Amino acid sequence: MKPILEVLVGKTVEQALLEVMEEEELANLRAQQRAFEELRNAEHVEQQRLEEQERRHREEKVSLKLKNVHLNISLLF
Repeated sequence: MKPILEVLVGKTVEQALLEVMEEEELANLRAQQRAFEELRNAEHVEQQRLEEQERRHREEKVSLKLKNVHLNISLLF
């Protein structure tokens, strides 16, 4: 009877270890997913910042051109 008990205990311990390993793997995958999402969000924020910066530069160029045109017109008169 003892060998059967040892086999059952051994299988139970083996199954428990497999379950712990699966839980650790799932926890690692969740951590990697969070890190990926944080990186993606940071990249999105940076992209928006760069787009806004470019928009401001375009507006500034247009504004400077308009001032230059107004200055040239005022010099004509």
